[in-house]
Amino acid sequence: MKSSTFEEICEETFAEIFNRAKNTDEKKFLTNCFAFHNKWNHNILTYYLDDEFREVLELISDLIDVKESENINKTTKARMYLLIYTHIIEVDLIYLILYNMINTIRKKEYSPYVKYLNKKNEETEAIYPSQKIKCLQDIGHEINIDIESLYNKFFDSNLRNAFSHSQYYLYPSGDLENTKNISTTFSTTSKSKKVQSMYTYEDIECKFEMSLDYVRSFIKIYKKSIKPYMDGNSHETLYGPIEFDSEHEWRFTQK
Repeated sequence: MKSSTFEEICEETFAEIFNRAKNTDEKKFLTNCFAFHNKWNHNILTYYLDDEFREVLELISDLIDVKESENINKTTKARMYLLIYTHIIEVDLIYLILYNMINTIRKKEYSPYVKYLNKKNEETEAIYPSQKIKCLQDIGHEINIDIESLYNKFFDSNLRNAFSHSQYYLYPSGDLENTKNISTTFSTTSKSKKVQSMYTYEDIECKFEMSLDYVRSFIKIYKKSIKPYMDGNSHETLYGPIEFDSEHEWRFTQK
């Protein structure tokens, strides 16, 4: 049997989440699609969603030629790959929509932010990608959705932290050394964690490719899910009816 590609795993996982949420509660499902917040402009909805997705896609488009260029060395390519990889990891909107879709299936209330259980077992707002991913994995388990496999393949907190916090050294070969290891060698604390110290150029390129599969798959399933509602009719959400028209795009229905 042919094994699934990472892109196929992403599409299948996202499609299952969106479809199950819609079948559980369509009003909540449509609310989730727009990531409603109490500061929403009640005249037009698309600006926040489209702007965040557009920025990610334009960044990818601007830098994608780097991969094919023969005039750019591996060190520069690795930097560009890591820039896109870490940027995509930070896209909060994906975590928020998935969180509320899964919670719709769990019959939980809508939330304007991702919540997780801290060390005191208290529910609080998740700030870092690792917290949001851990939350999605935990609540996914409750409804038998294996989102853990997806993030285990794609998300590497050591690599993300090394690049985001400038704790790395890039060799001419494009290999990356995580210099966080060097600092922990001289740490006086006994709880220092051993982190992966070396990533090859191929490792970095692979993470870059998976990040593209991840964000493109999400956007594909997201757009496919809301397309049936772009019919000019009014559709109910938790915050009131909305409609789509070609001139103004998504708007709250005028009463």
